[in-house]
Amino acid sequence: GFPPARSTKRWHTSHVYRILGNETYKGLWNYGQTRKISTEDGRRVYDQPRETWIEVAVPPLVDGETWDRAQKLKKERQVKSKRNTKVFYLLQHLMRCSECGMLFGGKSLSSTSTTRGGRRYRHELATPLRYYRCYGSDQRLRCRERPYIRAERLEGLVWSEVRHVLQNPDLILAAIESIDSRKGDGLAEKMAGVERELRHVQQQDDRAIDLFVAGKISERQFGRQRGLISERIDSLRTKVDDYRARQAATADRRLAMENILAWAKEIGEGMDDMSPEQRRRALREVVEGVTIDRHNKLDITLAVPVEKSLSIDSRPSRWPAWERPTAL
Repeated sequence: GFPPARSTKRWHTSHVYRILGNETYKGLWNYGQTRKISTEDGRRVYDQPRETWIEVAVPPLVDGETWDRAQKLKKERQVKSKRNTKVFYLLQHLMRCSECGMLFGGKSLSSTSTTRGGRRYRHELATPLRYYRCYGSDQRLRCRERPYIRAERLEGLVWSEVRHVLQNPDLILAAIESIDSRKGDGLAEKMAGVERELRHVQQQDDRAIDLFVAGKISERQFGRQRGLISERIDSLRTKVDDYRARQAATADRRLAMENILAWAKEIGEGMDDMSPEQRRRALREVVEGVTIDRHNKLDITLAVPVEKSLSIDSRPSRWPAWERPTAL
């Protein structure tokens, strides 16, 4: 393979990490990222704000889409890596506090202690007690009266709700149709009105040409009037194109409903037989996020893939296909 740039025997993870984050590989070199200042204690280097950098185009080694995809995967794997987690948590990296905006993390207790006769006794637990806690409590944000929530109760509720929706795909379709109806309220009428106005303005343009040819308006008046009319025509045509694009997008979503039904049926049928790790992977695929407020009310948002097949590389749509507050 290729040797490292510096004199070292092998590639280290830090080398690869710096390469993946270097914009020069996608054809963009930034001048002025740091500033060196000489002081009595020697030369010091200070990072500069990004808005002061000067971007210089250079020959790229990878295309921008590949580089952006690498940044996305790097960020996801930083968040979802197992690290030193020794206890299983079904909702790891999925839950967020709606009060402070911070994630919930796992906290386990492997032993308990009691005091009897002035002496303290420690008891090892056969099965650790698992909890979820808001990271905001570590920073004393006081966003919740009780920062700890029993894991079994929370995981069971989220899993049962997600399973219920996937095993009843009509709920997903109803949500999509509701969104389409809100987005498309009066869309056809609006487009018809803009098209009528566009025809009217085009008729004004024709009349201006006739008046100029007949010598009833000067060339200066004609140029000024046509300039205003042309601006109006361009504006109306842009609106028409936008409305048509929105209609086409709505039609595409409706065509995708059959794939969504097949996908939900395929996933929903096997959910009862999944292992804990399979359940966690499934939730990471279909759940966009879980938020919980100070009263322990949950809001679960699913991300429904447009394609029938479900894989790690599939890109979920951003439709809030199902949002339902659930109380613990």
